[in-house]
Amino acid sequence: MSSNQNKTIEELESLLKISNASNKYNLEAELLHLKFVGVLEDLMKKERISKTELAERLSISGGYITQLFAGDKLFTFKTLVNLQHALNFNFKIEAESKRPNFAVVNCQRFKKHFTAGYIKKGRKDLKCGTEEPQRTLVA
Repeated sequence: MSSNQNKTIEELESLLKISNASNKYNLEAELLHLKFVGVLEDLMKKERISKTELAERLSISGGYITQLFAGDKLFTFKTLVNLQHALNFNFKIEAESKRPNFAVVNCQRFKKHFTAGYIKKGRKDLKCGTEEPQRTLVA
């Protein structure tokens, strides 16, 4: 992705701090769309395919392609399937949890940074320079 696209994505992510759920979801949809467009543009550049040629392969107008790439229109699943065939590739879909992913930390020197409710005794699998039992932070 280009630096301009990264900047746009960062700006949209900052806008996602909106409290209205409907507006937030609409912005998230636009953000996901722009990320997809960035990937698509990279693929087209690599394959040397212009937007005009893509429109021809998809049997849609150049104006509609412009609207899709500008984010004025969102891709439908049907359009995504047509893209796979027109560009001879398959989408790889992945999902990841939004929950924070914390590692287990065993070290007395970190104890002062966390409340007692998060500290449990007994785990010795990671040590911090001593042989005595350490406390474990599990988040």
